[in-house]
Amino acid sequence: MAKEYGGELEAARGSREDTVLHEYGLMLGLYQSQIGRLGGLLEIRDVSAPLTECVFFSVPGDRFLLPECFPGPNAHPCSLTFDKWQGIVTQLCFYSLKHTNDSSDLDLIHLNPNLKRLRLIFLNEVMGRGLEHKPLFIPTASSIPKSLLNKDGSVPKQIITPGLFQGYYGSHGHEIILFKYKDENEMCGYKVTGDVNVYANKVTVKIQLKYPVAPSKADQKCLETLKNMEPARTDAGVHKILEQPFYVPAECFEPTTPFPARCTARYHGFGQVASEWYQNPSFTPVQVVIFNNDLLGVLWLEMSLFRLYSRIKKKFTSNTLKIGTSAL
Repeated sequence: MAKEYGGELEAARGSREDTVLHEYGLMLGLYQSQIGRLGGLLEIRDVSAPLTECVFFSVPGDRFLLPECFPGPNAHPCSLTFDKWQGIVTQLCFYSLKHTNDSSDLDLIHLNPNLKRLRLIFLNEVMGRGLEHKPLFIPTASSIPKSLLNKDGSVPKQIITPGLFQGYYGSHGHEIILFKYKDENEMCGYKVTGDVNVYANKVTVKIQLKYPVAPSKADQKCLETLKNMEPARTDAGVHKILEQPFYVPAECFEPTTPFPARCTARYHGFGQVASEWYQNPSFTPVQVVIFNNDLLGVLWLEMSLFRLYSRIKKKFTSNTLKIGTSAL
């Protein structure tokens, strides 16, 4: 079965592993659903009880029964194709009326016009060439460049371990971001879910690890002063960065959730912006604030916005096959 919750998308299959065909057993793990240009986070796992979230598909334990598509109460058979060489699961449905007649979220569609558009994009994928779910491998601390680690091999508090984070993007709501290291100079946040402005798979934030910044309290209170700060490169090492107080400029829209009064590090960086449908994309200056291993903030200087990104601590099923290429 598959489910959606709080901006995250999760999936699961039959309740007993010994009753599921081997080809479906290989599907276990984390995937990125290629829903048009927007994307979704999907997990396929074993379950022992019904899930409460919106179901994407279900693989019955009986090998003589077909997989089912669950857009709502109108469950119906669908086709699942598994590419064992690339690890890609393709979901194809031929029952358009079953989808379009589902009225379980009409109230939500009335309140949020974007939801109707997202449903149409989903229908186009699942009924066209097929909705692809590509393996998503989450990097671990072992992928951090050794030059960034402490002498004893531990992770310094001035950086974060790679992983999935959730961030708020205004009218687009919460989106899922995968932060991972490009090299010892840069860490990038890639959109797993995305929106109509900056699509899934695109970089949303670049953290320049060689360009730390330590503005004073007075500097932090003035957005214009922060904008005019010239990035200065240093090769001293991230462990040399000192903890500092943190303030949000008065001109910025503050997050609704509280944030710490101190941070362990602060870096220059770039955030990607674009017009609708990824038109005229460009990178604008940002400052990235590391509060702790599970929380960071991005100050969008040109947009006068401060956004928090918190780590998703949910434990996902590890992908069984490692031969495929990760979606990100």
